[in-house]
Amino acid sequence: MIIKKFFSFFILIILIFTAGCATLPREEAILPTFNISGKIYIPLKNLCDLKGIDWQWDSFAQTVDLKKDNLRARVQVGASTAQINEKAIEIKSVPILYKGIVVVPTGFRQEVIAKLIKIAPSKEVSYIPIIPINRVVIDAGHGGKDPGAIGRYGLREKDITLDIVRRLKDELEAQGIEVVMTRESDRFISLARRSKIANTSKADLFISIHVNSSRARRIQGFEIYCLREFTDSVINKLANSGDFDYLFKNLAMNRSSRTVREILLDMIYTQNRAWALGLAQCISSSTARELSLKNRGIKSANFFVLKNTHIPAILIEIGFVSNAVEERYLKNSFYRRQLAESLAQGLLNFQKSRKLHER
Repeated sequence: MIIKKFFSFFILIILIFTAGCATLPREEAILPTFNISGKIYIPLKNLCDLKGIDWQWDSFAQTVDLKKDNLRARVQVGASTAQINEKAIEIKSVPILYKGIVVVPTGFRQEVIAKLIKIAPSKEVSYIPIIPINRVVIDAGHGGKDPGAIGRYGLREKDITLDIVRRLKDELEAQGIEVVMTRESDRFISLARRSKIANTSKADLFISIHVNSSRARRIQGFEIYCLREFTDSVINKLANSGDFDYLFKNLAMNRSSRTVREILLDMIYTQNRAWALGLAQCISSSTARELSLKNRGIKSANFFVLKNTHIPAILIEIGFVSNAVEERYLKNSFYRRQLAESLAQGLLNFQKSRKLHER
């Protein structure tokens, strides 16, 4: 009886340990696995070593650069996007830090690793513009009667954002990109007005600049927000609100064509969100490289200017004015110039990624 119980217990232990490796190919069964909240993770470094992929970890930016032959990839802890040969893709298998090491869900193999191993670099690659970026709307958050966040030593968000936006405008115009500003002075502009400027400007992108604040004064860093995915009910409500009539005015649709309107609007937002994620990834990477600033990653939200702007849009929180160290940085004009330069470089890198086309 005791032997029988011991044998049953032994079989149970085997089943528990093998269950964690059930989704791994045979050659990867030797890799350590971690069951985190019911999901199996594997160390990214071990996986790369097994596949012969070069690995470089940037602990400050929380990014991992991967290289295999002529192919490169960059992923960021906590980010749902990755870059493969400077092209941004959305991934479901998000890397995380666990006990000080970078671990990834098993699906990361197919989403990223497989692309580095199976895709051979093309010998004949040409660079042609898919959709050129000619005009950008940049939005300085707050203004006038609305000062925004205020630091311990009196630095106001509305002043920081306006200064950086002016510098960013100069950087982009020097590269031949036309810039539309939602405000050029210290005046109050409503959120609805900001969105309307973006929607009527015939611009390719919308970038809103803000400064963060927190009661926890130790929190610091740079983060970018993209629009959260809409549910069907939200798409239905937006499509029939009347706010989008100008998008459909040249299409032969009557008021009963609700399904068509919803499908078209869903397509528009899906494409815009993909563009915004790509732009956010390029700016996030550029800023992490150029500045000594903690990168808090790319996040999603339904902020008014993101939800009501009908072109690809991102909102950037350039730092925490509630943090004494970052407030001193943001008060420095040279640092603000560096910020503007890194933002412009990220946009230019994104523009290059939009020109990738293989023949």
